[in-house]
Amino acid sequence: MVPSGKQRAARPLAPREGDGASQDGQDGRDEEPSPEQTLLGVDRVPAGAAVPFVPSSPVAPAPRDRPSSAGAPPVPEPWGAEPGGTLFGAQALVPGPAMPFAAPGRREPAAGAGRDLPPPARPPLPRAAVPAPPVPSPWAAGAQARPSEPGQAWQPGQAATAAATAAARGRAAQMEPELRPPAPSPRGEPARGPAEVLDLLWFDPASVPRMRKKVPWRRLLDEFDRAPPDPVFEADPMKDPQQLEDHRDVFEILTRAEALDARQVGDALPAAVGAGGKFAPPLVLVAGEFVLLFDEIETLKATAAAATAFAAGDQSLKDALDSATEALGSPWLEGAGAVAEALTARVRKAFGQAQRPVAQGYLESTAERVLVERRAYQMRTVFGARSVRALLLGAGQSVSVPVYLPEHVAKLLPMCPRLRARLIAELHARQDHHEAFSAALRAVAMARVLPPLGGR
Repeated sequence: MVPSGKQRAARPLAPREGDGASQDGQDGRDEEPSPEQTLLGVDRVPAGAAVPFVPSSPVAPAPRDRPSSAGAPPVPEPWGAEPGGTLFGAQALVPGPAMPFAAPGRREPAAGAGRDLPPPARPPLPRAAVPAPPVPSPWAAGAQARPSEPGQAWQPGQAATAAATAAARGRAAQMEPELRPPAPSPRGEPARGPAEVLDLLWFDPASVPRMRKKVPWRRLLDEFDRAPPDPVFEADPMKDPQQLEDHRDVFEILTRAEALDARQVGDALPAAVGAGGKFAPPLVLVAGEFVLLFDEIETLKATAAAATAFAAGDQSLKDALDSATEALGSPWLEGAGAVAEALTARVRKAFGQAQRPVAQGYLESTAERVLVERRAYQMRTVFGARSVRALLLGAGQSVSVPVYLPEHVAKLLPMCPRLRARLIAELHARQDHHEAFSAALRAVAMARVLPPLGGR
């Protein structure tokens, strides 16, 4: 008969023979408990009897150098183990008492239990931890460990302050969106401002082969040939293919090549002198304010015509107009530009001395309008032909370089006496001894700089 749980708990534990390892001075290795031996101090329980609990700690394994009480053969010692249960001189491990937080053993559910219970919920999948952004080192961020200015006193807290500032900037940079510059154009970034737009007005086809031979410009054209075609300049079946190619090459040079200012034009003259003192006019690209000058005699005619309607009752203005009319009838006035300019200034002065029922600047604006419509620009016979004379002004208008264009180009220019322009020209020495500048430009291509497009 198996004793009850109360009877087992009340009965004292009777030690077996050989269990007093601490009393008989043995090394702590005892006989392996038999299957009938009790667990955790409980008296022997017959085999097959149900145990109401499962120990939280495993039962100590039987020593390998002694046979168990069940008569199993001895287990050989592992390599390196010393006699007496030690491995490489270490003491053998002895199971200790059960830990209070150890997980209890699994129990078999009772018959019929848990049929009406829902299945256990699956635990949520663990999420991957997002690593925190690294804090940049203050030394990598450029924090100074010592004062940069000589004579500045070093404070002990400056290093910590610099490190904290660098770390804060690093965190702020991670929070702010990254600002990147726009991608460059496939044809390269032009050497002009992004707000400038060029309008090609005219070029000399005979000078294009020479433009292609200039080494810096040749490189630009090679890059242009390797780039994908620009959809803006599609082939026009009504034009000659060679003319289209010349147009594109000239436009590319005007757009991307490095330009000289009016003040740098004179400095380029010595570089055009070859061996033995031979001067060869080079091709240059210039940029600046382009000013068209009106013919002096035509200006006098237009000014006198605009002021004649106000001469009644004004003796001073009438005398000035009479002098201008008399000079215009003389054949010697042709070529005497200074005389014509003096007479024009006299008429303007007399017109401005009295009150007129017109806006200020009426006389000048009216005459200019007539001159622009007639394309009455100054003409000079230079380079073997009649040419339009204009000026290229530098920064601050302190330098003015004379520019000569073919006569037929006058009708191709817009009706603007002043405009910003970029020109390809031959650089020559002074062609008119009345000119103050030491050099002159013979233009072979011209493009004007348009204001920002869009709007009104």
